[in-house]
Amino acid sequence: MASEALRGAVLIVVMNRDDRRALFETLDAYEFDAIYTAKDFAQAHAFLRQDPRLDAILLEFQGDAREALAFRAEIAQQTGRKLPVIGIASAEDLERRWGWMHAPDLVSDWIRTPVIGAEALARIQQVLAAGRAPAPAPAEPVASVPAGAPAATEPGFEGQDFHLAFDGHPDELVLSSWTTGQILDANGALVRVIGQRGGGDGEFNFPTHLAWANGELYVTDTLNSRVQVFSAEGEVLVRKFGQRGLYLGNLVRPKGVSVDSEGNVYVVESYYDSLLVFSARGEFLLPIGGTGTSTGRFYLPSGVWVDARNRVHIADMFNGRVVLFQFLGGS
Repeated sequence: MASEALRGAVLIVVMNRDDRRALFETLDAYEFDAIYTAKDFAQAHAFLRQDPRLDAILLEFQGDAREALAFRAEIAQQTGRKLPVIGIASAEDLERRWGWMHAPDLVSDWIRTPVIGAEALARIQQVLAAGRAPAPAPAEPVASVPAGAPAATEPGFEGQDFHLAFDGHPDELVLSSWTTGQILDANGALVRVIGQRGGGDGEFNFPTHLAWANGELYVTDTLNSRVQVFSAEGEVLVRKFGQRGLYLGNLVRPKGVSVDSEGNVYVVESYYDSLLVFSARGEFLLPIGGTGTSTGRFYLPSGVWVDARNRVHIADMFNGRVVLFQFLGGS
């Protein structure tokens, strides 16, 4: 479980796609309140205006780094405080230009490129734990929930982030808390809690996405590398599928989940940039995608949704687009 020192909001400003992805995937496994990734300074400024309560910035320094230095100077003006910056630079630049002895003002630490996830995590943890950043403000709710829902009224749920799913009727609203590993039924009041943190049947380790289909609740149990399917009431584990591994059909970092009208289950495998299709019984059918920027390829996809016409929508996050497929039906 992540330590409290790892809570907060982080902005990643890195032009190199591989470094940007390595940083995001490393931080995404921990309980940060928000992680923003910017591929250029224009996008970084937009994120900074959106959330000025950032707790740390990972900033790439290339060559003489004029833009990075200018952005670093603007940070204090826009936020009104000394926001800690972790610089990212090549080993050559660190040796000849910057380094720990000649760091620009506000740069608290350095990470070498190519980025190593474990090193980056340790640097960020040190910066936040050292108290260079103020205590993070409460996170904005992921989505609005009805008055009296657990995030607002039930003791023990204050300050948590929730993801939700519903089948079109307000009586079927369900929330998942990835911080506690619990699934909550919230119809204006706390009705029931499904599961707890753990690896057993009906338990969760960072549940991230939900889907309703055919009277069943699908839960992506991300760090347990599986999908669990419950009865509508959430009291019975109907089935589960998926296992951690390196082969097609295995799940390493599953995220979005959705179901078409014939019961096929679509699961986003974000680590390997694929959309995996399973039968209603959880049998692996085929993969779609793979890493890339061309049509039909993905780069760190996150969510999937199937509409009433069996069109499959995939949030292709690092390619900055939504990819659309049409399911034509099976025999």
